[in-house]
Amino acid sequence: MSESFEATEETVLVSYRSGTLTSAIFSYANYENEELRRICIHLHNAKQIDLLELVHSDEFNSVSNTSFFAGQKFFDDVLPELTASVPAMMRCVKSLVDRGGRDLAANFPLESFRAWCGRDLERAREVISIAQSNEEAANGFLTAALIVGNYEEDARYFALG
Repeated sequence: MSESFEATEETVLVSYRSGTLTSAIFSYANYENEELRRICIHLHNAKQIDLLELVHSDEFNSVSNTSFFAGQKFFDDVLPELTASVPAMMRCVKSLVDRGGRDLAANFPLESFRAWCGRDLERAREVISIAQSNEEAANGFLTAALIVGNYEEDARYFALG
């Protein structure tokens, strides 16, 4: 997609349902499309679309390496604003980080995750709980949860065993 996406609730919903929203998000033509961000956040939080699942789609897997970071920037901006379960957010962020590979910007979604946890410390507590259950799903997320919540006692638990 080379043209800027004209974002309205209707066009986003149609694009989401047809499987083309990922292409719009991962297009440099929409790199600074604030209206697309605003509408996507609204529709996601209203449970009309699921932005977090887009990064687990075939369309996401076919995004070119050159377009990937345009979409990553979109997700970096919207993730802190989204309503979602902790496991769903962790899966999304992990997918974005993994896809970013060894690029220095690959870990930017972790900063967005930290900001998301900072908006509701119960999210950080849930990450810690997942880690205490020895679930590998918390790998890469525990540090963010400990820092954002300033959970020194939990940090000692993980450091000392």
